[in-house]
Amino acid sequence: MLVLLIISGIALSVGLFFLMADVLKIPYLKTSKAVMSVGKTDKKISKTIDAVLVDASVRIGKLIPMDKYKRIRMEKTLASADIKMTPETFRAYSLLKAFGVGLLISRVR
Repeated sequence: MLVLLIISGIALSVGLFFLMADVLKIPYLKTSKAVMSVGKTDKKISKTIDAVLVDASVRIGKLIPMDKYKRIRMEKTLASADIKMTPETFRAYSLLKAFGVGLLISRVR
């Protein structure tokens, strides 16, 4: 009896989802992916997130100590990679991105 109740609840939920998706005119996932792949020239959301991360990393970069040898070595590495950031800012940016990914992963579990 409990199994039938669970199956009925799942079927009802899926049916209501599809009805609401039709009423709200939500496109299918394949359609969304196709549209996103065509218009990949403008990544507005990723640019916004990137701008916020760079702004925060500039502020945090001022607090990160780095000895002279590591700083010069990282400056040369960043210059050869054509990245226009200071070593402290780049390190803070990398740490913020890693911390953000870690937060997202911890939320999924």
